[in-house]
Amino acid sequence: MSMPGWYPDPAGAPGRFRYWDGSSWSSETTDNPASARPMGFASQGTSPQDGRSGGKGPLIALLAGLLVLALLVWAMFFRGGDEFKAVPEDTNSASPTGPVWNETSPATPSTGVSEPAPTGGAMVECPSGGGVTTPMQGNEVRGGGLVIPALEGWDDAANQFFSLPWTQGMQGQTRVIHRAGGTSWFSVQAVGALPVSEGFDEPRNSARMMMSCFATSGYYSGYSGRKDLVTEAVIIDGKKGWHLRSEVYVQMEQLPQVAGDVIDVVVVATGSPESLGVFVSSATIGDAPVQDAVDGSREAMRLG
Repeated sequence: MSMPGWYPDPAGAPGRFRYWDGSSWSSETTDNPASARPMGFASQGTSPQDGRSGGKGPLIALLAGLLVLALLVWAMFFRGGDEFKAVPEDTNSASPTGPVWNETSPATPSTGVSEPAPTGGAMVECPSGGGVTTPMQGNEVRGGGLVIPALEGWDDAANQFFSLPWTQGMQGQTRVIHRAGGTSWFSVQAVGALPVSEGFDEPRNSARMMMSCFATSGYYSGYSGRKDLVTEAVIIDGKKGWHLRSEVYVQMEQLPQVAGDVIDVVVVATGSPESLGVFVSSATIGDAPVQDAVDGSREAMRLG
């Protein structure tokens, strides 16, 4: 972004706009993007002390036209604000190969994508206020009306401070795969609830929302991109659901041997009027034993 003008507030305040002068954001915000720029902010190519006006007419007209275009784009894609909390802008959105992912493009249903499209994202809006992971009971992992078998040798996620703020009533397990200095890389399997009140109202879109919230640089140090591998309808104990598998890529100096994770998300309409059930797992790319383990849990998932 380089053209000066009012843009939706990158801090995430709904209905607020912040001025971009071409190199930095203003401290002031407004609810009227047609208002004049804040005091002390000059048009691109001038300074606040530059009193010359010759030859500025075409440039001002061009800037005004671009501002109107930006507002139209904003109105098309960002109107109808919700109560989601904005994840900070991800500046490392490009997948290692292929074009940048467009979050607004619909996913194509498939039971086996032969040439998955590379993906990545710049801004994801996620609910907050939940995220408490509860201790496991016995040899099963339960949450959101779903049950999966516990994996032997894995830690209770509640003891590892694992949390997804947009979920409720989650239980899970984690396993440390790599550790270097103060940096750890772990795999996870968990089940919980996605509240309907936060916009998780049907499995397919909710699976995409869940993946978008999880697969960001807010959770992955050195995040560099994402590629969707599988998107398909599923049935769990007679209830409709949606399965999404993606690869998330990272580049970390501390753990150069780690390429990223394979993430699986399954969202199920369990029959609760207040929430959907969700399963999530992550396995390091190339770690076949862990991938087999979490795949087994996903395939054994049931209502309960």
